Amino acid sequence: MPSQTNKTKNKEKPHEKNNVCSHIYDFKFEHSNRRVAILIINSFKISEQPERPFADEDKTKMKKLFELLDFEVIVLENRKSGDLLEDLQAINRQIENNCDCLACVISSHGAEIPIASSSDTSPQPRHHVLYTEDNIIPTDTILQLFNDENCPNLQGKPRMFFIQACRSIFDIAPKSEVDEGYTIDLVQDQVDIDKVPEKTKETLADTHGRHEEEENNLSNCKPIEPVDFCLIPCYEDYLVMFSSSSGKLGWSNKGKGGWLMYCLFTVFEELLDTNFDNFLQILSRVCGKMATDLETSHDNKMYNETKSAAVIYHMLTKDLYLRPKSMMESET
Repeated sequence: MPSQTNKTKNKEKPHEKNNVCSHIYDFKFEHSNRRVAILIINSFKISEQPERPFADEDKTKMKKLFELLDFEVIVLENRKSGDLLEDLQAINRQIENNCDCLACVISSHGAEIPIASSSDTSPQPRHHVLYTEDNIIPTDTILQLFNDENCPNLQGKPRMFFIQACRSIFDIAPKSEVDEGYTIDLVQDQVDIDKVPEKTKETLADTHGRHEEEENNLSNCKPIEPVDFCLIPCYEDYLVMFSSSSGKLGWSNKGKGGWLMYCLFTVFEELLDTNFDNFLQILSRVCGKMATDLETSHDNKMYNETKSAAVIYHMLTKDLYLRPKSMMESET
């Protein structure tokens, strides 16, 4: 996973000077402080892909959720590539040092494709892209706009991206795009440690080195072929959450919208009036709800009764408690 090191790591971060709980992201309570949420909503039809009629439900749910959490919500809907990037750059310029955190919700058609370089003709890793009304934008292009280098006023502050978009790969069998899930029988048996085979109790090193014979065999091995993988962008103090795993479809349906947005909204709505857990624990509940509660109902047998597993990548450096400002003020 690529990372962006903090070029000014040795400098004291202004918002941390009076931070008593250094292991928790510090949110200020002044009314002038901002939380910004950007909603990128695309509902148009592209090539052979249908319209996304349920994207409006994503917009409604996410707007309500982030307003409840005291975010200033900015909606960018059905933009062309150039217009979308211009709007995002304008938001970047408006972010001042009083911004506590940034959230970005993306609801769109998407895919994973290799992005060729004119100077490098070797096999390239796949990158996730979003479809706009006229083209595609690499997801990483959007993420980079708000990293420490390009948006220094967000340095050391949490940035969260929630992406409801397919991650399918071109030129593979459609069956491979489907997450069929597994049926698991839950059995709660207490394990008696005294009955565990003795060998499993040993403390083992990660590696013991190789015997000379093994080294000789390895010297005759063929060169390793390039591995096909998807490059996931993630930077310091970032969290990126996808609605599906690499190579799989993301799902939405009437009454719920995108599954990731539906589960985010439902889980958070249940917790808003409680002294709830830190953010990553809540997102674990979101993943669990998607995995256990939702299943497709599709006319095509291949896509019927399939699942979607949310995936989280993060480089958060502290615990994050994302609550309404009124609740956080009452706790101090």
